[in-house]
Amino acid sequence: DGSMLIATRFGELQQLHRLQAPLAMREQQTWAHSGVAAGAARPYASDAFAYLEPLRGGAASQMLLQRLSDHQLTPLTDGSHLDGAPLWAHDGKRIAFASNRRNGADVDVYVLDTADPGATPRLVVGGEGHHWRVYDWSIDDQRLLLGRELPAGNAGGGAGGGADSEIYIAQVDSGEVSPVGFSAAADGGGGGERAPAGQRAAARQRAPKSSVAVAAIRGRDALF
Repeated sequence: DGSMLIATRFGELQQLHRLQAPLAMREQQTWAHSGVAAGAARPYASDAFAYLEPLRGGAASQMLLQRLSDHQLTPLTDGSHLDGAPLWAHDGKRIAFASNRRNGADVDVYVLDTADPGATPRLVVGGEGHHWRVYDWSIDDQRLLLGRELPAGNAGGGAGGGADSEIYIAQVDSGEVSPVGFSAAADGGGGGERAPAGQRAAARQRAPKSSVAVAAIRGRDALF
């Protein structure tokens, strides 16, 4: 409807407010005891938003759905795990988020259907020793753009802030994961200078598709 959600800090806590016009009065929407760590409005609607409340000093978090009309709250997660920020699908029903709920150490990717009260988050992508990030939904809501954190010492960093992740695309239904990148054969074999265009084209023609390894590109954020 043209309004926006903003975070406003009071002391050590921040809460969400609704701002309906430039220089208009802020309308407080959340009164979370531990404040709000992240929030996201339901897309293509003006009726609700999801937000994340940190618990136990940041060791855990709870995701909640709040209606704008009457501030009614619906818990989406139980607060016993460290869940990440909510990312809405374009359908306005499903939310993707990262969480350590599988074993308390690894960070996996889950999808939750908010239209189904009491639904259990469904594991989409996970792996031993991996920390995943959720970046974006594809326009058809069939794929997720993800980042997999690199091991300590290989994470990079720079002017953009944060650490590098390898970029992947996951199929939401099957959990199949594919790297976003370029084939090693097309790059002349990996490190060093890129081979001339003619050599790269010849390499692509020689190598069967099934045998060409794809190296994931690195980044700190990504969007479709």
